[in-house]
Amino acid sequence: AVVEPSNEPSVVAGGTPSRLNSGSGRHSRQNSGTDMASIEAVLTKMDASLQSARDTIEKQHITIEHLKEQISSLESQSKLVQTNHAHQLEALQAQIDQQAKTTFDAQQEAIEKGYQLQLLRDSSKLLEEDLALKESRLGLLQKSVDETREQYAGLLANG
Repeated sequence: AVVEPSNEPSVVAGGTPSRLNSGSGRHSRQNSGTDMASIEAVLTKMDASLQSARDTIEKQHITIEHLKEQISSLESQSKLVQTNHAHQLEALQAQIDQQAKTTFDAQQEAIEKGYQLQLLRDSSKLLEEDLALKESRLGLLQKSVDETREQYAGLLANG
Protein backbone atom coordinates (compact mmCIF):
# COMPACT_ATOMS: atom_id res chain seq x y z
CA ALA A 1 0.00 0.00 0.00
CA VAL A 2 1.34 3.36 -1.01
CA VAL A 3 0.53 6.40 1.08
CA GLU A 4 -0.12 9.44 -0.98
CA PRO A 5 1.21 12.64 0.51
CA SER A 6 -1.48 15.03 1.64
CA ASN A 7 -1.60 18.72 0.82
CA GLU A 8 -2.86 19.43 4.40
CA PRO A 9 -0.13 20.45 6.85
CA SER A 10 0.10 18.26 9.96
CA VAL A 11 0.42 19.80 13.44
CA VAL A 12 3.50 19.03 15.58
CA ALA A 13 3.20 19.11 19.40
CA GLY A 14 3.14 22.71 20.52
CA GLY A 15 0.76 23.78 17.76
CA THR A 16 3.29 24.46 14.96
CA PRO A 17 2.19 23.19 11.52
CA SER A 18 4.63 20.80 9.93
CA ARG A 19 5.16 20.46 6.24
CA LEU A 20 6.48 16.91 6.51
CA ASN A 21 3.75 15.39 4.46
CA SER A 22 3.10 18.33 2.22
CA GLY A 23 4.36 18.54 -1.28
CA SER A 24 5.14 15.68 -3.55
CA GLY A 25 8.03 13.76 -4.92
CA ARG A 26 11.37 15.42 -5.08
CA HIS A 27 10.28 18.58 -3.23
CA SER A 28 9.17 16.63 -0.20
CA ARG A 29 12.58 15.07 0.24
CA GLN A 30 14.21 18.49 0.07
CA ASN A 31 11.71 19.91 2.58
CA SER A 32 12.17 17.05 5.05
CA GLY A 33 15.54 18.50 6.20
CA THR A 34 13.98 21.87 6.95
CA ASP A 35 11.02 20.14 8.57
CA MET A 36 13.40 18.26 10.87
CA ALA A 37 15.11 21.53 11.70
CA SER A 38 11.70 23.05 12.49
CA ILE A 39 10.83 20.10 14.67
CA GLU A 40 14.18 20.40 16.44
CA ALA A 41 13.57 24.14 16.94
CA VAL A 42 10.10 23.42 18.37
CA LEU A 43 11.47 20.68 20.62
CA THR A 44 14.27 23.00 21.77
CA LYS A 45 11.69 25.68 22.60
CA MET A 46 9.61 23.09 24.44
CA ASP A 47 12.69 21.94 26.38
CA ALA A 48 13.43 25.57 27.26
CA SER A 49 9.81 26.07 28.38
CA LEU A 50 9.95 22.90 30.47
CA GLN A 51 13.23 24.01 32.06
CA SER A 52 11.76 27.44 32.75
CA ALA A 53 8.73 25.77 34.38
CA ARG A 54 11.07 23.55 36.43
CA ASP A 55 13.07 26.62 37.49
CA THR A 56 9.85 28.44 38.45
CA ILE A 57 8.65 25.43 40.45
CA GLU A 58 12.05 25.19 42.18
CA LYS A 59 11.89 28.91 43.04
CA GLN A 60 8.38 28.39 44.39
CA HIS A 61 9.63 25.46 46.52
CA ILE A 62 12.40 27.69 47.87
CA THR A 63 9.88 30.47 48.54
CA ILE A 64 7.59 27.99 50.33
CA GLU A 65 10.51 26.79 52.47
CA HIS A 66 11.36 30.41 53.36
CA LEU A 67 7.71 31.04 54.25
CA LYS A 68 7.64 27.91 56.41
CA GLU A 69 10.78 29.11 58.20
CA GLN A 70 9.23 32.55 58.71
CA ILE A 71 6.02 30.98 60.04
CA SER A 72 8.04 28.80 62.41
CA SER A 73 10.03 31.82 63.57
CA LEU A 74 6.85 33.86 64.09
CA GLU A 75 5.26 31.00 66.02
CA SER A 76 8.35 30.80 68.25
CA GLN A 77 8.29 34.56 68.78
CA SER A 78 4.58 34.42 69.54
CA LYS A 79 5.11 31.69 72.14
CA LEU A 80 7.96 33.71 73.66
CA VAL A 81 5.77 36.83 73.82
CA GLN A 82 2.91 34.83 75.35
CA THR A 83 5.26 33.33 77.95
CA ASN A 84 6.71 36.76 78.68
CA HIS A 85 3.23 38.25 79.09
CA ALA A 86 2.22 35.38 81.36
CA HIS A 87 5.27 36.03 83.57
CA GLN A 88 4.51 39.76 83.60
CA LEU A 89 0.91 39.05 84.56
CA GLU A 90 2.04 36.72 87.34
CA ALA A 91 4.47 39.36 88.64
CA LEU A 92 1.78 42.03 88.42
CA GLN A 93 -0.70 39.77 90.23
CA ALA A 94 1.88 39.10 92.97
CA GLN A 95 2.47 42.84 93.28
CA ILE A 96 -1.28 43.51 93.48
CA ASP A 97 -1.66 40.74 96.07
CA GLN A 98 1.19 42.22 98.14
CA GLN A 99 -0.31 45.72 97.92
CA ALA A 100 -3.71 44.34 98.92
CA LYS A 101 -2.15 42.54 101.89
CA THR A 102 -0.23 45.66 102.91
CA THR A 103 -3.40 47.75 102.61
CA PHE A 104 -5.39 45.18 104.57
CA ASP A 105 -2.72 45.04 107.28
CA ALA A 106 -2.66 48.86 107.46
CA GLN A 107 -6.45 48.92 107.72
CA GLN A 108 -6.36 46.29 110.45
CA GLU A 109 -3.73 48.30 112.30
CA ALA A 110 -5.80 51.47 111.88
CA ILE A 111 -8.86 49.65 113.19
CA GLU A 112 -6.89 48.33 116.16
CA LYS A 113 -5.50 51.80 116.83
CA GLY A 114 -9.03 53.17 116.49
CA TYR A 115 -10.23 50.67 119.08
CA GLN A 116 -7.28 51.53 121.29
CA LEU A 117 -8.03 55.23 120.88
CA GLN A 118 -11.67 54.63 121.73
CA LEU A 119 -10.62 52.62 124.80
CA LEU A 120 -8.32 55.45 125.84
CA ARG A 121 -11.13 57.97 125.36
CA ASP A 122 -13.51 55.78 127.34
CA SER A 123 -10.87 55.29 130.05
CA SER A 124 -10.17 59.01 130.11
CA LYS A 125 -13.88 59.75 130.46
CA LEU A 126 -14.17 57.21 133.29
CA LEU A 127 -11.15 58.72 135.00
CA GLU A 128 -12.66 62.18 134.64
CA GLU A 129 -15.92 60.92 136.16
CA ASP A 130 -13.98 59.17 138.92
CA LEU A 131 -11.99 62.35 139.54
CA ALA A 132 -15.21 64.37 139.66
CA LEU A 133 -16.62 61.91 142.23
CA LYS A 134 -13.44 62.09 144.28
CA GLU A 135 -13.47 65.89 144.10
CA SER A 136 -17.10 65.81 145.21
CA ARG A 137 -16.26 63.49 148.12
CA LEU A 138 -13.27 65.65 148.93
CA GLY A 139 -15.58 68.65 148.98
CA LEU A 140 -17.98 66.79 151.24
CA LEU A 141 -15.12 65.71 153.51
CA GLN A 142 -13.78 69.25 153.55
CA LYS A 143 -17.25 70.50 154.49
CA SER A 144 -17.52 67.81 157.17
CA VAL A 145 -14.06 68.75 158.51
CA ASP A 146 -15.01 72.41 158.47
CA GLU A 147 -18.27 71.66 160.33
CA THR A 148 -16.42 69.49 162.81
CA ARG A 149 -13.92 72.32 163.48
CA GLU A 150 -16.72 74.77 163.96
CA GLN A 151 -18.43 72.43 166.36
CA TYR A 152 -15.15 71.80 168.15
CA ALA A 153 -14.39 75.50 168.21
CA GLY A 154 -17.94 76.08 169.56
CA LEU A 155 -17.43 73.45 172.19
CA LEU A 156 -14.12 74.95 173.17
CA ALA A 157 -15.63 78.40 173.35
CA ASN A 158 -18.60 77.17 175.42
CA GLY A 159 -16.76 75.12 177.53
